[in-house]
Amino acid sequence: DPSSILIEIRAGEGGEDAKNFVHELASIYAKYAARKNLNVTIVDIDNGSSTLEISGKDSLAAFENESGKHVVQRCPPSERSGRRHTSTVSVGVLPLFAFKSAIIREEDIEITFQNASGPGGQGVNTCKSACRMKHIPTGIAVKSQVHRSPQQNKSHAYALLCGRVQEQKFAAQNKEYAARRKKILGDTGRGGARRTYCFYKGFVSDHVTGKKTHNINIS
Repeated sequence: DPSSILIEIRAGEGGEDAKNFVHELASIYAKYAARKNLNVTIVDIDNGSSTLEISGKDSLAAFENESGKHVVQRCPPSERSGRRHTSTVSVGVLPLFAFKSAIIREEDIEITFQNASGPGGQGVNTCKSACRMKHIPTGIAVKSQVHRSPQQNKSHAYALLCGRVQEQKFAAQNKEYAARRKKILGDTGRGGARRTYCFYKGFVSDHVTGKKTHNINIS
């Protein structure tokens, strides 16, 4: 089993509420991981996307059923007229055990350091500690800002980049895997949902297992 996984969450249909739910779902996953005594690292946060790295024993088993499309039905906090919205986000859970073994030639990498962004106080922007790394042949780029040290962020970015490059290579060799990833992260419409969060009726329904949970916290 892998010792760590990546959870990628991306906004689909639904505008601002879909983007908001990305970060709410990331927070839910982080809290659940903590309850399972797993370590959580925020790899990247953007407008409408969030990537977490979860590490620890049985990390994949804890989240492997989260991959797919998630639908949220609610009246968003920003909605003043009380109108209900339906939004979607896509979740991809990717194991890292095979990815970090990928070898990338140094001459194929473009590295830049920049100021970190996000929470962390004034010190987060005082030095160029965040590392952005791009694999020139594929165009794949990653950014790490989880450490204060530029060198630590560089090492972390390299591990992430190896994972993405290896993932692309594997997907190209395996059509079934490529189709599965496209289904997980590419289809963000309202059909074919993995799970529905119906806040105004107070339940969550998993369409794969058939399990429905009532009396969810809608605050």
